Amino acid sequence: MNERGFTLIEVLIVLFIMSILSVLSWQALDHVDRAKQRLDRSQTQINAIQAVLQQLEYDLQNHANLSLYLENRPALPFSANQPWELHGIHWEQTETAFTLSILQAIDQQWQWVQWTFKDQKLYRDEATAGIELPLAQSQPHFVALPAVHDFQIQAWIPARGWQTPPLLSQRRATGVEIQLTQQQNEQRFTYRKVVVLP
Repeated sequence: MNERGFTLIEVLIVLFIMSILSVLSWQALDHVDRAKQRLDRSQTQINAIQAVLQQLEYDLQNHANLSLYLENRPALPFSANQPWELHGIHWEQTETAFTLSILQAIDQQWQWVQWTFKDQKLYRDEATAGIELPLAQSQPHFVALPAVHDFQIQAWIPARGWQTPPLLSQRRATGVEIQLTQQQNEQRFTYRKVVVLP
């Protein structure tokens, strides 16, 4: 019986093929790992945006009637001359920031909640709750969402449609649309949330 072994060339060819398969496998695994990291980052961003929109909805739906506050004639952090502000909701836009102030009634106390869009960040801050007027105001401190390109509010006026504050209509607003645009990897994504005002 004549036994024949592998030649050097055959061994080298096998090693070459195995090295190519190893490189291809490593590239495939690296691609899968990078895709997983991108998906994890996207999921984290989506979760953060959902949390912000849910908190905004909660704050808007739990606003207090500003007319009760005004009966005590306290100083306000803004001039309440718009009908929708009787909801206890105020939208103010300056050259450097957008501010949404919401009056809330919590455990027989009043509290101002303030959302501020400034320097590409969205802040949410709660002032100290109290029963003595005027109430304390908060300053932008807690970053609720970074990398925000734009933040806008619109109010739904029956028979008038969506309007951007300040509102000229004397009709009562029955809904609010929140529009939030975020910058992600040189792309902008816009998210909208419609909140029905009770």
